[in-house]
Amino acid sequence: MPNSSLPTVFRGATASSLYSTMSIVTNTNTTGITGEQCPKNQDTKFENAIKILLYVIAMLVSLIGNTLLIYSVKKRKRMRTVTNFLIVNMAVADLFITVFNMPTYLKILITQKNDWIGGPLGILLCKLVLFIQGVSVTCSVLSLTALSIHRFVSVFYPWKKLIDTRNVRYIIITIWIASCMFILPLLYALNVIPVDNVGLVCDEKWSPLFDEEEAPKTYTIVLFVLLYMAPLMIMAVLYTALILKLWFPSSSDVSANVSRRQSEEALSIARVLSDEKAKSSRLSRSKKIVLKMLVTVVVVFALCWLPMHVRVFLFFFNKDDYKCGLPPFLDFIGYFLGHVNSALNPCIYVTFSESFRQSFKAVLFNKCAVRRKPKITRHYHYKGACLVEMQKLRTNIKHKN
Repeated sequence: MPNSSLPTVFRGATASSLYSTMSIVTNTNTTGITGEQCPKNQDTKFENAIKILLYVIAMLVSLIGNTLLIYSVKKRKRMRTVTNFLIVNMAVADLFITVFNMPTYLKILITQKNDWIGGPLGILLCKLVLFIQGVSVTCSVLSLTALSIHRFVSVFYPWKKLIDTRNVRYIIITIWIASCMFILPLLYALNVIPVDNVGLVCDEKWSPLFDEEEAPKTYTIVLFVLLYMAPLMIMAVLYTALILKLWFPSSSDVSANVSRRQSEEALSIARVLSDEKAKSSRLSRSKKIVLKMLVTVVVVFALCWLPMHVRVFLFFFNKDDYKCGLPPFLDFIGYFLGHVNSALNPCIYVTFSESFRQSFKAVLFNKCAVRRKPKITRHYHYKGACLVEMQKLRTNIKHKN
């Protein structure tokens, strides 16, 4: 059966479904994949209004939040760290999704039509819009993976500088190039295709170079494994190791730090232990906060994109039960959660990071954010005894006078 006869719910339910907004179900299907008549599922005005409202809120939060995030790191030198640069990279990717893809879905919800414009301009926009979202999602995945590797190395091998503020730009460039390479096949497959009772739609057409049935299935599985399962497994292993390291440190770690400090500085054991304990406590507290933030970002990303993967695999491996398309609610949830992830990320950063909170306040209220004065602990050690004795002497002289 020609691919063009599929109903709109299945148009693009292949590789591009994980990254596009174009193959949205408009809930007006009348013909199933085997040609039988299907019930017409139309949202009520109230249901559609709720969907539109949710998307408008998500777009505004994503646009404002990610813009503030990028501006904060750009304007404040102390925030220019490797972790923040990679976070900014994800914010840029989220902005691409917000600007290029969310409005397209919003247009479909408002007009209740999934048609596309024809001609060379229509083909160009079809390829460009979906390609941008595919690259943006891939960039987020690879940036999250790079962040997990960076945090792992910084905690387990603090003396090694695998990624620093000088070479992180090359890491980011590599991430974008790799993202483009992963999604490059879609530039060939995406096209404007006529569909019965619908008109023109932007979707995949793998023929004549590839098989119309096997090519999209194979490509989708490859993307799922390489850009979802494998990165999540890597991040799960690395973050689990970090949690065990920071929350349950072994005595050998402390002993090793003390030994290094003793060899570097010819100080008493008491001073080394005191300094090491104070420094270790501050670093550990800071690293724990960053770790909690990044783990939350990863978990939210995995949960937001999971329904879309479920949607695609239901189509591939359970077609008989969904001849008339997937349930409209599942279809909407799949797309909405994938897009709302772009709005949730800046909210997570503000929740966990005091630096981001201060920066956001400074921009929003047009004044310098109030900084907490760090507690300074002075260790006088050997000089301390002399200072105490001098203070006693001054007190005695004062009393005598």
